[in-house]
Amino acid sequence: MYCGAYSEGDGEVELQVAVPDSEGRVMLWEQYQVRPHLPTHLTRVGCWISRAQALKSGPSSLSLVPETGTDADEGLKDTSLAVSGPLGFLKDLPQDLHERSEGLRLLLGAGVLLGPREELASRRGDLDGTTLRCMADDFQPLTIPDYGPAGDYRVTGSFVDIMAILERSLNFTCSWSRPEDRAWGALQPDGTWNGMIGDLMADKGDVIVAISRTLPREEVVDFTLPLLLDRKRPTQTLSSPPLARHILVLRRPGTANSGISWSSYTQEFSSGAWAGAAMMVLFMGSCITLITRYSRSSGGHVPFTESILLILGAACQQGTKQDIQGTAGRIVLLTALLLGTVTYIHYTSFLISALSVNRLLLPFTTLAELTRVDSHQLMVLKSTVQEDVLKLSTNPVYQKAWANIQAGGEWGSVATNDVGFAKVLEGKNVYLTTESEYSYQYGGDSRILALTKEKYIAIFVSVAVTKKSQLKELFDNRL
Repeated sequence: MYCGAYSEGDGEVELQVAVPDSEGRVMLWEQYQVRPHLPTHLTRVGCWISRAQALKSGPSSLSLVPETGTDADEGLKDTSLAVSGPLGFLKDLPQDLHERSEGLRLLLGAGVLLGPREELASRRGDLDGTTLRCMADDFQPLTIPDYGPAGDYRVTGSFVDIMAILERSLNFTCSWSRPEDRAWGALQPDGTWNGMIGDLMADKGDVIVAISRTLPREEVVDFTLPLLLDRKRPTQTLSSPPLARHILVLRRPGTANSGISWSSYTQEFSSGAWAGAAMMVLFMGSCITLITRYSRSSGGHVPFTESILLILGAACQQGTKQDIQGTAGRIVLLTALLLGTVTYIHYTSFLISALSVNRLLLPFTTLAELTRVDSHQLMVLKSTVQEDVLKLSTNPVYQKAWANIQAGGEWGSVATNDVGFAKVLEGKNVYLTTESEYSYQYGGDSRILALTKEKYIAIFVSVAVTKKSQLKELFDNRL
């Protein structure tokens, strides 16, 4: 008998080779143990049979396929054995070889080795009901935390549903907890990690459910395949990796600030248009003064101040007692009248629309405009990806956004989403959050408005485990 052993994560796997009876078969066994106090699993995974035993099966079930040589009598060098049939292990070799064999086949000298084709993780289907310490926080709708009547911490959500499927598939249970500092995990100046990442590294938990992936985090923990929340069910894809994007949310202008103000009576024209109209009044007033002074048929000189009032009256479609007899003066008055008519029609139509239709007048619609206006306080969730991206990014817009956050002091980085959305409702505060969290928690709240013109900071969301843990391969295989 030959016995070899190697360890893998928290469990131990042993490979045993036994020499059987006179038939000359060598059975390959695999042994693993999830925890030292849990039962040992012994599984038969392969078999080695001699060349003579393989040839007894006959050409109908076993066929030699030479790869570099054609003479089977000269040691069958560099050949492989092709066998068809469903996946399974061989209880009675070689009689049932053609019916129950479908795995790795290697011709080793004077014999044939048949082993499993599956990956190692696919053969680990039973964790013996062990309890995994799972950590999760508020990341709705992926993870929704709550407390039971007895004060026990409970979590629901789409990622918890995925963990429930894995529980049934791998035979384990989850015990839930959240970090004491309520942080997700960020690298601190002293080189340590806070939040759930720090707890995972300190062996205070086994799994973090629903956490975003970053390069610094991937250096200290392992992540499973990225997962995505579909509209109806959570799904996972590899061809197009799933993303979660961030949006800006702020308080919707309400009845106290419905967009109707004194500026509503001047916003029909731009500042340039108003300046042009004023210049036209001054120009035509100057024309009236010059015409009445130097024209013999003008009917009398009109001072400049009275000329301005005369033009304004004509623009407002009002008559005058001033006798303007000359052709040139009458052309100026007619021009002022036409200008006033066109201006009046345009102004009244837009004014009526502005007063009758409640239109939102927003000071900004994008993050770049927010940094330029600088009228609102930007907030992010502390110890998260968005905080790290804004802090370390070389993008000028992100750098200005981070300066805005730092200017807000303790309210720049909030502890929870509930605090962030509550501050949004208080006044001039803007919260940078994921689109899914806003839609699930506050999408039906008419007091909050989401700015979706641009989206920011795409992230991958998955499950994290300790570095080099076998749980990663087990979860990836099932996912």
